[in-house]
Amino acid sequence: MEQATIPNLVTRRNYSELEKRADDSIENDDWNKFLMHIQSTTSKGKARDALVALLELEAVGGTDTNMFSEFSSLEGSTLHEVRLDAVIRAMDLLKGQIAEKHTYFLNVEAMAETPYAILVSDVIEARKRELEQLEKNPSRIDVLGTFYGFTILMIEGSKPHENTTTTGYGYGWRRYRRSTWLDESITDTAAQALKGLTGQFATEVDIDKKYRTLGSSPIFKSRCTKESANILADAVRLALYKVPGNRSTAARNLGRTGDSRVLPFLHHRFALEQNRRVRISIAEALGNVGHISSIDPLKEQVKLPQRRLTKDLEATIKAMGGIFSPTCKETLLDLVENGGNTIKATAIQALGKQEPTGMVDLLTPYLRHKSRPVVRASVLALHDLGKEGQRVVRTQVPEILKRIGYDRPSRSAVTKMLEIKGVGQMSAVHEFFAKKIDKLRKEADRWKQRTSGGSYSYWYRRREQRTTQRMNELISIVNQYLIPPYQSELLDSIEAAGKSNGNSYNVTRILGNGRLENALKERKSKPPPKKKSEKIPYDRTYFA
Repeated sequence: MEQATIPNLVTRRNYSELEKRADDSIENDDWNKFLMHIQSTTSKGKARDALVALLELEAVGGTDTNMFSEFSSLEGSTLHEVRLDAVIRAMDLLKGQIAEKHTYFLNVEAMAETPYAILVSDVIEARKRELEQLEKNPSRIDVLGTFYGFTILMIEGSKPHENTTTTGYGYGWRRYRRSTWLDESITDTAAQALKGLTGQFATEVDIDKKYRTLGSSPIFKSRCTKESANILADAVRLALYKVPGNRSTAARNLGRTGDSRVLPFLHHRFALEQNRRVRISIAEALGNVGHISSIDPLKEQVKLPQRRLTKDLEATIKAMGGIFSPTCKETLLDLVENGGNTIKATAIQALGKQEPTGMVDLLTPYLRHKSRPVVRASVLALHDLGKEGQRVVRTQVPEILKRIGYDRPSRSAVTKMLEIKGVGQMSAVHEFFAKKIDKLRKEADRWKQRTSGGSYSYWYRRREQRTTQRMNELISIVNQYLIPPYQSELLDSIEAAGKSNGNSYNVTRILGNGRLENALKERKSKPPPKKKSEKIPYDRTYFA
């Protein structure tokens, strides 16, 4: 098995193996180069989490700076010595952050058991000072600038609400969507908590005061880095905005960061959210972050009794595939064994993202399953598992084509299978596409004959157009994935498709100047083979 690269270890959050690589790099005096490999990861949030885990800065959530530049000059002959030097450097950075910026991501309870315990009193004093500095009649935006106000509004500030309003005016009962942008109805618990908290240090907050542009408040941008400010702003949108589209967008933004600091906001809202579209976005965000702390919230949703595969359940199962953990693998395998066909297919596709060890043998029998969605998912999963899985698919190409070759939803699985090396040259694949193209051409010709007259000519014409479109899609797949030498039956079917019903322009446009077009030109340029003249014996001639 090939050795995983450093960005791949960071993406999969395999920190134990990453620590071994770090020790080797430090012994060779390549700490700065090692950090550059981590920083080259596509997800910047996962790269930051990897550095936080290596330096054991989880208790403080790292520092709100460019950590790769701040910790690039650490010294030490082992990873342990580098971590000790990182504590000194992080202590100086955190003192300035606590005094001048914010304490949003600092966990006081976790800090109490680490060398950063000496900063706990400074954190508490800074949070108290934020409340004392509130001006007279502060708005909710000002309250969000404080740690305690932000925490209360994030946890208790939002409550489920009806997205529609029913009325009997007009023609019967109608339902209208509420179009307000912000949730101005804060829970009574949050309102009382804020009034009691701020009343001890400043004037009570008018919690019912209306506000605008809450998520883009300059309070976050003036006190945090750009990345942290965007996380906090999207967390506010996810918790307090009324329109489901805004909450869904905020959840997607949080998931794209890949940063584990977004997880408390996503976990809290995932349990409360009632809108299905927002739940799908939150589940996809948890899968993109791929942290093991998301396993329990996702498992709670998967274990609920489900008669059918809903969109949010499908997103939840796929999200578990993005978390590389034995617990997730066990849960997905249980769904494969006990779930229905659609749930089974979704779980199989999610397993394709897990570690490939032992997965190929588990998924191979499902290539012969009676359900087309299961076969389709098995092909996609084995393709994603690497060379070993692709080798198994290659050996069963004829059977797979018989099961899902004619199934239009399985088009993506078929194209993935054709991408495997050697599949595009198989004679069975050429014969399959030749028969299918010829069959669709004949079907289109039959619909064309029926459009010549009659009251149903419009519907016949529509069916002819759809059949021709499907035929052209197959020709495009052949042109893109199949490899010469092409069989004569395949070339015959494509030539006949180009001549039928004025479809030559579309076929010529699809083929372009590719290999298939060159094969057709070479075939036309060759003279037809001469027929050997048969010698007639004398006794069969006229003169005899």
